[in-house]
Amino acid sequence: MEALYVVNPVAGRGRALKVSRMIQDICKGRYVFTEAPMHASEIARLAAKEGIPLVVAVGGDGTVHEVANGLAGTGTALGVIPAGKGNDFARSLGIPLSPARAAELISTGFLRVIDLGMVGGRYFLNVSGVGFDAEVAQEVNSSGRKLGGPLTYILGVLKMLRRYDPVPVEIVLDGVVVRERILVVAIGNTPYYAAGMKMVPHARPDDGKFGICVAGNLTKAETLAMLPLVYSGRHISHNKVSTYSAARVELRSDIALAIQADGEIVGRLPAVFTVATGCLRVIVPKGEPSVS
Repeated sequence: MEALYVVNPVAGRGRALKVSRMIQDICKGRYVFTEAPMHASEIARLAAKEGIPLVVAVGGDGTVHEVANGLAGTGTALGVIPAGKGNDFARSLGIPLSPARAAELISTGFLRVIDLGMVGGRYFLNVSGVGFDAEVAQEVNSSGRKLGGPLTYILGVLKMLRRYDPVPVEIVLDGVVVRERILVVAIGNTPYYAAGMKMVPHARPDDGKFGICVAGNLTKAETLAMLPLVYSGRHISHNKVSTYSAARVELRSDIALAIQADGEIVGRLPAVFTVATGCLRVIVPKGEPSVS
């Protein structure tokens, strides 16, 4: 299958560039290097228009996010060779985190049709939301480090924890209104974000719905105590955490909270989150749901 490889040379602090050189004996095709934010989306969009059947993102979740935004709704499939710090999309779909094994999958894998989330005109693969996590993403990204590895995220959490307090938000889930003072509202197309945090354990990328996790009015001490539990998904057993499923989510607040989607700040409240069903084809390992 003809393939175009989109490489973010700065992803993973240069790891993606090294990986692209390593896999060229395994993965034959044309390699293109991104030069600016959202350049990968433009490259992928043009490739789909040219009829290229497969575009492979070589980088982290940010690169995959951009390529997916260029391919959504087209017949061109997405391949992923993880070379970033988080790699949560690969983790969620069972794609090997080893670049060499992921490279082999490009020619041996199966096609799986998945949903994407959408907010503010931007598709997202993993998790979007507002509250504490979006403020951490905004803080880290504005520092020039970009949200990625677990250490970066934890340091951002500790810094933001000193000044962030839960805020009142109105949440509308398929027309049902929930009003709560929240630490986080996480809207998941897949379970993972922030380099391995299983924030929305019940999220599935092909069921036509979001998994939603609402962490309520937690104290700073409760937040710190719960943080390690998020990596296994056990945080949802906390009495101030609620989970839901819905195909359409509206969030409103008197405070113009930032919205993060796959770790990128994409706008501010109010916002509507919808599911774009079956709009992306992805190469996955054998054993994952597949299509012909």
